[in-house]
Amino acid sequence: MAKETTIEHPPQGHVGLWAYDPVNNRWQAIYADADGNLQVDVVASGLPSGAATALNQTTMITSLQVTEDLVKALSSNPAGDDLRVREQGTVTVRASGGDKIFSFESIVEGAYQNTNLDAGINMLPGGTVPAGKVWKLTHGTIRYDGTSPTSVAIVAYGLAGNISVLRVLAPTSTQWYLWDGEMYLQNPDYLSADVVGATAGDTLLFRYAGVQMDAP
Repeated sequence: MAKETTIEHPPQGHVGLWAYDPVNNRWQAIYADADGNLQVDVVASGLPSGAATALNQTTMITSLQVTEDLVKALSSNPAGDDLRVREQGTVTVRASGGDKIFSFESIVEGAYQNTNLDAGINMLPGGTVPAGKVWKLTHGTIRYDGTSPTSVAIVAYGLAGNISVLRVLAPTSTQWYLWDGEMYLQNPDYLSADVVGATAGDTLLFRYAGVQMDAP
């Protein structure tokens, strides 16, 4: 702060910038420096933490510039209205519906019969699930023509074991017995109609329906 003149009271009839010195109880004129700038010493700043100082402004501008660059990159529109996406090596691209358990490829239907059963136990297997496919079977029917056997059953055979989805004791001849449900099979699983206590020469009929899909 330049101090040129010190007086007890500002003179009348003069124009200038004066400051009062309460310590010495006097007025003094304030002058600019050689460049015409008024020099002010800041004893204490009232700015809160994080205020818009020159350093903070530089930091904020740098951050905003990074954000602006990202926005420009996203809106670059390289091909029509498409957004350019970089595919990483860890991304696995699958065909539509390829890994969804309810995707649909085709209908599965099977109709089998044995018109000359052996006495005792007989199995009438359906088709085997193709490699790379899954069957979702939802309906199955079984019928025995002849002397009533001990039982007839629809059984799913797989590597993990066998599951009987329908079993009828002492079935009535020529009557269809229906199974409705949900059974998933994969290669080399298959569905079979089994009979216990058959009479030689009798007939066993077996049908099923569902859908085929790609294995996950």
